[in-house]
Amino acid sequence: MTTAPDHVTLTQIARMAWTGRAAAATWRRRYDDFPSSVGGTSDSPLFERTAAEAWLRAHDRLPAFTTPTQDERAGARLTGLQLVRALVPGILAGAFVDTYEEEAPEDARAALALLRGYAEGADTLTEVVPLVLELGYLTASGLVTVNQYDRSRVDAWLTAQTQTAETAARDSVDDIGASADVAAVDVAQIAAEALWVPDRDALYEQHADRTARRLWAETHAAKDTSRVHYEVALAAGWLAAHVLTPALGGSAQRIDQHLEALARQIIDQPGDR
Repeated sequence: MTTAPDHVTLTQIARMAWTGRAAAATWRRRYDDFPSSVGGTSDSPLFERTAAEAWLRAHDRLPAFTTPTQDERAGARLTGLQLVRALVPGILAGAFVDTYEEEAPEDARAALALLRGYAEGADTLTEVVPLVLELGYLTASGLVTVNQYDRSRVDAWLTAQTQTAETAARDSVDDIGASADVAAVDVAQIAAEALWVPDRDALYEQHADRTARRLWAETHAAKDTSRVHYEVALAAGWLAAHVLTPALGGSAQRIDQHLEALARQIIDQPGDR
């Protein structure tokens, strides 16, 4: 159906909010202040675009995402490296992510406590998205080493990981934790596309936008946004540590040196200022 520029359908309203038509239809039924239709049919009503935008904005459902700056990306990388460093001992010990915080060494527990505090006040689009995407890039860099730069093997590993995470999510009683595992793999798949192009930065804006849409849906489907932030970052960090550990020969010293070198490289780079 063709619509006038000043009119939108439920599907278009859903796209404005980075969600599906079913969600927009639910809002229409649930909220008395949802805009009234101004035309169309009962199956495909039309709404004034300005009224729809105002309603989405008033209900905090209109994402305002801008691509992170170089400095913001650098900060996200450093936070991600710190998180991975805290998780590596758990990978080496064969621990499980859902119990690791209680069993971790003291410095790792401190880092995870900082992550939990960070998650409580973090903004999904400006802080969590850059962090999780940078962790996805770390995962991708480990995958390409483990799989000897074989794209088909990298793709097969990610596909298998997705299937495993989705199966576990269906059987899990912890919806947030299980869903976070799926989201982490989804972002790693987005990031892995950069493995096969000469300039990763050329894809960053696209990757950031796709990650933002993925995590926006994740957080807005849950009541406890802080926990979603924490679980998604933790899952992405665990996945990165899980891949980097064998990529660096399972040596704690070698892994630590690699992460330190990456951090130093970031710190020494000129920023936006």
